[in-house]
Amino acid sequence: MSAEQRRPAAAGAADKPRSVGMAIATGLGLAALVIGTLVAGRPYFFALAFVAVLIAQAELYAVLKAGGYSPVALVGLVCGAVILIGSYLRGMPALALGLVLPLPLLLLWGLTIPLDRVRSILSSTYLGIIYGPFLIGFAILILRGRDGIVLVPTFVGMTAVHDSGAYLIGRKIGRHKMSPRTSPGKTWEGFFAGTIVTVVLSVGVLPFIHPFTPLLALELAVVMSVTSPLGDLAESLVKRDLGVKDMGSLMPGHGGFFDRLDAIMFNAPIAYFVLRVLHWAP
Repeated sequence: MSAEQRRPAAAGAADKPRSVGMAIATGLGLAALVIGTLVAGRPYFFALAFVAVLIAQAELYAVLKAGGYSPVALVGLVCGAVILIGSYLRGMPALALGLVLPLPLLLLWGLTIPLDRVRSILSSTYLGIIYGPFLIGFAILILRGRDGIVLVPTFVGMTAVHDSGAYLIGRKIGRHKMSPRTSPGKTWEGFFAGTIVTVVLSVGVLPFIHPFTPLLALELAVVMSVTSPLGDLAESLVKRDLGVKDMGSLMPGHGGFFDRLDAIMFNAPIAYFVLRVLHWAP
Protein backbone atom coordinates (compact mmCIF):
# COMPACT_ATOMS: atom_id res chain seq x y z
CA MET A 1 0.00 0.00 0.00
CA SER A 2 1.45 3.37 -0.99
CA ALA A 3 1.72 6.42 1.26
CA GLU A 4 -0.84 8.20 -0.92
CA GLN A 5 -3.33 5.37 -0.42
CA ARG A 6 -2.86 5.45 3.34
CA ARG A 7 -3.26 9.20 3.88
CA PRO A 8 -7.07 9.42 3.63
CA ALA A 9 -7.48 6.96 6.47
CA ALA A 10 -5.10 8.99 8.60
CA ALA A 11 -6.93 12.19 7.85
CA GLY A 12 -10.23 10.64 8.81
CA ALA A 13 -8.83 9.38 12.09
CA ALA A 14 -7.41 12.80 12.88
CA ASP A 15 -10.92 14.26 12.83
CA LYS A 16 -11.77 12.42 16.04
CA PRO A 17 -10.47 14.51 18.96
CA ARG A 18 -9.06 12.89 22.06
CA SER A 19 -11.02 12.89 25.30
CA VAL A 20 -9.27 15.48 27.46
CA GLY A 21 -10.76 14.01 30.64
CA MET A 22 -9.60 10.51 29.75
CA ALA A 23 -6.15 11.82 28.84
CA ILE A 24 -5.82 13.62 32.18
CA ALA A 25 -6.99 10.55 34.13
CA THR A 26 -4.52 8.31 32.29
CA GLY A 27 -1.74 10.86 32.80
CA LEU A 28 -2.39 11.01 36.54
CA GLY A 29 -2.34 7.22 36.73
CA LEU A 30 0.98 7.12 34.90
CA ALA A 31 2.41 9.79 37.18
CA ALA A 32 1.37 7.78 40.24
CA LEU A 33 3.01 4.67 38.81
CA VAL A 34 6.24 6.54 38.07
CA ILE A 35 6.33 8.12 41.53
CA GLY A 36 5.68 4.74 43.13
CA THR A 37 8.63 3.12 41.35
CA LEU A 38 10.86 6.07 42.21
CA VAL A 39 10.02 5.66 45.89
CA ALA A 40 10.62 1.92 45.64
CA GLY A 41 14.10 2.46 44.19
CA ARG A 42 16.22 2.59 41.04
CA PRO A 43 15.71 -1.09 39.98
CA TYR A 44 11.94 -0.69 40.05
CA PHE A 45 12.06 2.50 38.01
CA PHE A 46 14.28 0.73 35.48
CA ALA A 47 11.88 -2.23 35.34
CA LEU A 48 9.00 0.13 34.56
CA ALA A 49 11.00 1.81 31.80
CA PHE A 50 12.09 -1.58 30.43
CA VAL A 51 8.52 -2.85 30.07
CA ALA A 52 7.17 0.43 28.67
CA VAL A 53 9.89 0.76 26.03
CA LEU A 54 9.54 -2.82 24.78
CA ILE A 55 5.77 -2.40 24.51
CA ALA A 56 6.35 0.81 22.55
CA GLN A 57 8.82 -0.99 20.28
CA ALA A 58 6.28 -3.78 19.66
CA GLU A 59 3.66 -1.15 18.78
CA LEU A 60 5.99 0.39 16.20
CA TYR A 61 6.69 -3.01 14.65
CA ALA A 62 2.95 -3.76 14.43
CA VAL A 63 2.29 -0.45 12.65
CA LEU A 64 5.24 -0.97 10.30
CA LYS A 65 4.02 -4.45 9.42
CA ALA A 66 0.50 -3.17 8.76
CA GLY A 67 2.07 -0.51 6.51
CA GLY A 68 3.68 -3.11 4.26
CA TYR A 69 7.14 -3.37 5.83
CA SER A 70 8.74 -6.58 7.10
CA PRO A 71 10.29 -6.05 10.55
CA VAL A 72 11.55 -9.13 12.38
CA ALA A 73 9.92 -8.29 15.69
CA LEU A 74 11.52 -11.16 17.60
CA VAL A 75 15.06 -10.14 16.72
CA GLY A 76 14.28 -6.48 17.29
CA LEU A 77 12.72 -7.01 20.71
CA VAL A 78 15.52 -9.30 21.87
CA CYS A 79 18.12 -6.75 20.78
CA GLY A 80 16.11 -4.00 22.42
CA ALA A 81 16.04 -5.91 25.70
CA VAL A 82 19.80 -6.50 25.48
CA ILE A 83 20.41 -2.78 24.93
CA LEU A 84 18.32 -1.75 27.92
CA ILE A 85 19.61 -4.36 30.36
CA GLY A 86 23.19 -3.99 29.15
CA SER A 87 23.09 -0.20 29.47
CA TYR A 88 21.78 -0.50 33.01
CA LEU A 89 24.38 -3.05 34.07
CA ARG A 90 27.44 -2.04 32.03
CA GLY A 91 26.92 1.45 30.72
CA MET A 92 28.09 2.96 27.44
CA PRO A 93 30.04 -0.10 26.10
CA ALA A 94 26.86 -2.18 26.26
CA LEU A 95 24.88 0.57 24.52
CA ALA A 96 27.46 0.62 21.71
CA LEU A 97 27.38 -3.18 21.45
CA GLY A 98 23.60 -3.10 21.21
CA LEU A 99 23.87 -0.80 18.21
CA VAL A 100 25.90 -3.31 16.15
CA LEU A 101 24.51 -6.58 17.52
CA PRO A 102 21.38 -6.63 15.31
CA LEU A 103 23.30 -6.43 12.03
CA PRO A 104 24.79 -9.96 11.95
CA LEU A 105 21.56 -11.41 13.30
CA LEU A 106 19.48 -9.72 10.62
CA LEU A 107 21.93 -10.63 7.86
CA LEU A 108 21.70 -14.29 8.89
CA TRP A 109 17.91 -13.99 8.91
CA GLY A 110 18.11 -12.42 5.46
CA LEU A 111 19.70 -15.57 4.07
CA THR A 112 16.44 -17.43 4.67
CA ILE A 113 14.05 -15.03 2.88
CA PRO A 114 13.49 -13.74 -0.67
CA LEU A 115 16.00 -11.11 -1.74
CA ASP A 116 13.36 -8.50 -2.44
CA ARG A 117 12.44 -8.40 1.29
CA VAL A 118 15.95 -8.02 2.70
CA ARG A 119 16.04 -4.20 2.59
CA SER A 120 12.63 -3.95 4.20
CA ILE A 121 13.63 -6.32 7.00
CA LEU A 122 16.93 -4.57 7.71
CA SER A 123 15.58 -1.02 7.65
CA SER A 124 12.31 -1.56 9.53
CA THR A 125 13.80 -3.81 12.21
CA TYR A 126 16.70 -1.44 12.81
CA LEU A 127 14.30 1.50 12.99
CA GLY A 128 12.48 -0.16 15.88
CA ILE A 129 15.75 -0.81 17.70
CA ILE A 130 17.13 2.71 17.29
CA TYR A 131 13.83 4.57 17.65
CA GLY A 132 13.13 3.15 21.09
CA PRO A 133 15.59 1.07 23.14
CA PHE A 134 18.75 2.72 21.79
CA LEU A 135 17.52 6.29 22.44
CA ILE A 136 16.14 5.36 25.87
CA GLY A 137 19.51 3.75 26.56
CA PHE A 138 20.88 7.26 27.11
CA ALA A 139 18.30 7.81 29.84
CA ILE A 140 19.48 4.53 31.40
CA LEU A 141 23.05 5.85 31.34
CA ILE A 142 21.90 8.92 33.25
CA LEU A 143 19.91 6.74 35.66
CA ARG A 144 22.87 4.56 36.63
CA GLY A 145 25.15 7.55 37.27
CA ARG A 146 25.41 10.13 40.03
CA ASP A 147 22.02 11.56 41.05
CA GLY A 148 20.44 9.58 38.22
CA ILE A 149 17.33 8.75 40.23
CA VAL A 150 16.65 12.52 40.33
CA LEU A 151 17.92 13.61 36.93
CA VAL A 152 15.99 11.10 34.80
CA PRO A 153 12.55 11.77 36.32
CA THR A 154 13.32 15.48 36.04
CA PHE A 155 13.96 15.56 32.30
CA VAL A 156 11.07 13.13 31.75
CA GLY A 157 8.81 15.37 33.86
CA MET A 158 9.90 18.49 31.98
CA THR A 159 9.05 16.76 28.71
CA ALA A 160 5.63 15.69 29.96
CA VAL A 161 4.83 19.10 31.46
CA HIS A 162 5.75 20.89 28.25
CA ASP A 163 3.69 18.49 26.16
CA SER A 164 0.65 18.80 28.44
CA GLY A 165 0.91 22.57 28.77
CA ALA A 166 1.31 23.05 25.03
CA TYR A 167 -1.68 20.81 24.32
CA LEU A 168 -4.08 22.12 26.96
CA ILE A 169 -3.32 25.81 26.38
CA GLY A 170 -2.64 25.58 22.66
CA ARG A 171 -6.02 24.02 21.95
CA LYS A 172 -7.63 27.09 23.53
CA ILE A 173 -5.55 29.96 22.17
CA GLY A 174 -3.47 28.42 19.38
CA ARG A 175 -3.74 30.12 16.00
CA HIS A 176 -0.39 29.77 14.25
CA LYS A 177 0.55 26.21 13.22
CA MET A 178 4.09 24.98 13.84
CA SER A 179 4.00 22.32 11.13
CA PRO A 180 0.62 22.18 9.36
CA ARG A 181 1.63 19.33 7.06
CA THR A 182 3.03 17.07 9.76
CA SER A 183 1.12 17.93 12.94
CA PRO A 184 -1.80 20.35 12.40
CA GLY A 185 -2.65 20.43 16.11
CA LYS A 186 0.65 21.96 17.23
CA THR A 187 0.77 25.73 17.45
CA TRP A 188 3.41 28.30 18.30
CA GLU A 189 1.14 29.69 21.02
CA GLY A 190 1.01 26.23 22.60
CA PHE A 191 4.78 25.87 22.33
CA PHE A 192 5.48 29.14 24.12
CA ALA A 193 2.80 28.44 26.73
CA GLY A 194 4.29 25.00 27.42
CA THR A 195 7.76 26.52 27.67
CA ILE A 196 6.62 29.16 30.16
CA VAL A 197 4.86 26.56 32.32
CA THR A 198 7.89 24.24 32.24
CA VAL A 199 10.40 26.97 33.07
CA VAL A 200 8.31 28.48 35.88
CA LEU A 201 7.66 25.12 37.54
CA SER A 202 11.28 24.02 37.15
CA VAL A 203 12.82 27.20 38.54
CA GLY A 204 10.25 27.34 41.32
CA VAL A 205 10.59 23.74 42.52
CA LEU A 206 13.86 22.13 41.44
CA PRO A 207 16.35 24.36 43.34
CA PHE A 208 15.02 22.75 46.54
CA ILE A 209 16.10 19.32 45.24
CA HIS A 210 19.74 18.20 45.02
CA PRO A 211 21.67 18.59 42.70
CA PHE A 212 19.69 21.41 41.09
CA THR A 213 20.55 25.08 41.26
CA PRO A 214 18.28 27.80 39.84
CA LEU A 215 20.61 28.11 36.83
CA LEU A 216 20.68 24.35 36.11
CA ALA A 217 16.89 24.17 36.45
CA LEU A 218 16.48 27.06 34.01
CA GLU A 219 18.99 25.74 31.48
CA LEU A 220 17.62 22.21 31.40
CA ALA A 221 14.01 23.41 31.26
CA VAL A 222 14.77 25.63 28.26
CA VAL A 223 16.62 22.88 26.39
CA MET A 224 13.92 20.27 27.05
CA SER A 225 11.21 22.75 26.04
CA VAL A 226 12.90 23.47 22.72
CA THR A 227 13.53 19.82 21.84
CA SER A 228 10.29 18.23 23.13
CA PRO A 229 8.15 19.38 20.18
CA LEU A 230 10.77 18.00 17.79
CA GLY A 231 10.26 14.54 19.27
CA ASP A 232 6.51 14.84 18.76
CA LEU A 233 6.97 16.09 15.20
CA ALA A 234 9.36 13.24 14.38
CA GLU A 235 6.76 10.68 15.43
CA SER A 236 4.01 12.58 13.61
CA LEU A 237 6.09 12.41 10.44
CA VAL A 238 6.36 8.62 10.75
CA LYS A 239 2.63 8.27 11.50
CA ARG A 240 1.70 10.45 8.54
CA ASP A 241 3.80 8.30 6.26
CA LEU A 242 2.24 5.11 7.64
CA GLY A 243 -1.28 6.54 7.58
CA VAL A 244 -2.13 6.06 11.26
CA LYS A 245 -3.32 8.42 14.00
CA ASP A 246 -1.78 6.54 16.94
CA MET A 247 0.86 3.86 17.32
CA GLY A 248 -1.38 1.92 19.69
CA SER A 249 -4.47 2.03 21.88
CA LEU A 250 -3.32 0.72 25.26
CA MET A 251 -3.37 4.15 26.92
CA PRO A 252 -6.82 5.81 26.80
CA GLY A 253 -6.59 9.43 25.74
CA HIS A 254 -2.95 9.08 24.70
CA GLY A 255 -2.90 6.34 22.09
CA GLY A 256 -0.14 3.83 22.67
CA PHE A 257 3.01 3.65 24.76
CA PHE A 258 5.02 4.89 21.78
CA ASP A 259 2.81 7.97 21.53
CA ARG A 260 3.54 8.80 25.18
CA LEU A 261 7.29 8.12 24.94
CA ASP A 262 8.07 9.81 21.62
CA ALA A 263 9.36 13.13 23.00
CA ILE A 264 11.03 11.39 25.95
CA MET A 265 12.98 9.16 23.57
CA PHE A 266 14.02 12.19 21.53
CA ASN A 267 15.12 14.08 24.64
CA ALA A 268 17.06 11.24 26.27
CA PRO A 269 20.34 11.60 24.28
CA ILE A 270 20.07 15.40 24.48
CA ALA A 271 19.66 15.27 28.26
CA TYR A 272 22.61 12.87 28.47
CA PHE A 273 24.74 15.26 26.43
CA VAL A 274 24.00 18.35 28.49
CA LEU A 275 24.12 16.63 31.89
CA ARG A 276 27.00 14.19 31.44
CA VAL A 277 29.09 15.32 28.48
CA LEU A 278 28.85 19.07 29.14
CA HIS A 279 28.80 18.45 32.91
CA TRP A 280 25.98 20.88 33.58
CA ALA A 281 24.96 18.86 36.62
CA PRO A 282 27.44 19.29 39.53
